[in-house]
Amino acid sequence: EESEQHVCELSQTLAQSQDQVHQLQTLSQSQSVQIQQLQDICAKLKAVQEMNEFLQMENELTREQVVESERLLSANLQALRERNFECEDLKGEVCKLQA
Repeated sequence: EESEQHVCELSQTLAQSQDQVHQLQTLSQSQSVQIQQLQDICAKLKAVQEMNEFLQMENELTREQVVESERLLSANLQALRERNFECEDLKGEVCKLQA
């Protein structure tokens, strides 16, 4: 009877151990899925970071081009104003000569 009780206790312990193993396997699978999800998220974040860096460089280049365009436009506008003054002066001279 004592050995039967011992066998019964061992059977219960074995059943508990098997339950714990099953729980640990389930937890391990869940953690594996979470790890994969985190790895996927990290890969996406890296791609977003790279895109952001690229866009920042593009933005900086565009700003430099805009500054250069503004400088050229300003220089051209100044040159046109000077030519306009020269034309007005020449018109005045022509009027004087025709009079």
